[in-house]
Amino acid sequence: MPALAATPPRGGALWLYLQETLLQPHAADALRVMNALHLLTLLLPELKDMEALVVRDFYHRYTVDEHSFLAIEHLHHLKESKSEWDQRFGELLNELDQPELLYLALLLHDSGKGALQGNHIEASAKLAESCAARLDLDAADADLVRFLVASHLEMSAAMRRDVFDPTNVKTFAEKIGEPERLKCCAS
Repeated sequence: MPALAATPPRGGALWLYLQETLLQPHAADALRVMNALHLLTLLLPELKDMEALVVRDFYHRYTVDEHSFLAIEHLHHLKESKSEWDQRFGELLNELDQPELLYLALLLHDSGKGALQGNHIEASAKLAESCAARLDLDAADADLVRFLVASHLEMSAAMRRDVFDPTNVKTFAEKIGEPERLKCCAS
């Protein structure tokens, strides 16, 4: 750990390691262990302010970091679910060109919650940009991760309205823009 702390890995090599981890069926467990060992925040310092952070709201029954790990865990479980409803979303997940970008966005989506002031979504999007630059993601991949982090509440906002209203559906689809982004948001 001291050697890693002295010269933390960066760039494409780190991204390859993280991709491999995020795509594994037990990625959330691996992330929890990495977090407990303080390795996760060493590799992704953008996550340090959300570590063990308690936020009292409807969406966070767990600490913010555990909330993100659970989101990743649930996404992986879609692939093996017996529920028809879940299977539909699992199919969308299987259609993604780069599901690792969705998993990275989930890991970062509430990273800005630790910011002392301001909007957590804006803070999270900035942290996602910083992370993407450090991982040497290409521009399109970095843009997708930033978009997903910045838009992570759009789906729940649309779901609070009439989901059968064509205007609501059209407005949501226009905000999301591209089919790949829609698949990511729906997964």
